[in-house]
Amino acid sequence: MERICSGIIGLDELIEGGFVKGSSILIVGAPGAGKTIFGLQFLLAGLKNGENGIYFTLEERKEDLLKDVERFGWNKIFEDYEKKGKFTIVHILPTSIEKIKDEIMKNCNLFNPQRVVIDNITLIKLSWEEEKDSIGKKRKMLFDLISFFKLKNITSLFLAEWQGEKVLTEEFMVDGVIKLYYLAQGLPRALQITKMRKTKHSLELFPFEITEEGIKVKKF
Repeated sequence: MERICSGIIGLDELIEGGFVKGSSILIVGAPGAGKTIFGLQFLLAGLKNGENGIYFTLEERKEDLLKDVERFGWNKIFEDYEKKGKFTIVHILPTSIEKIKDEIMKNCNLFNPQRVVIDNITLIKLSWEEEKDSIGKKRKMLFDLISFFKLKNITSLFLAEWQGEKVLTEEFMVDGVIKLYYLAQGLPRALQITKMRKTKHSLELFPFEITEEGIKVKKF
């Protein structure tokens, strides 16, 4: 079974060497937990390995995303890969479920990425919570995207906001779920792998830090 490096220091040894290639992983966390850094760190590892990457954002602008990782020196690296045609950030206005899906698929067909990050799928639910059958439409969109990524053998990360201990519908649809715990400034962060198909893993909480190299998972 082919696996790819997650890019997160210390994570691969907890999931039998990395993510299964072509799998879809849900990354859940509160604001400030490190979801954006996680996603960009994942893409950076792929770029260094010769894999094209796309970061789809429904919220932050390209300039703001690159500023988020300026402290690691990644902004210049991403800009260099963008000039080479290996990396791009696509900002999609969340005006309709179909538009989001169409934009993602169109850009993947044009760009041929091996890794994709979608940030943030919680906005999809918020945008249409009053629309009739919005939950059903969101589920179908996610199912279509996951099926599309598997057909293309694209490894994808879906970022989502933390909603307490509530089980998200997306958890049943994806291949893996990683939760990032972050209570408050100054308190330790922790990571938990609650689901990872075709992979032996612990359900324990593992502390992690955001260092000068990015996210680093620590073992007890």
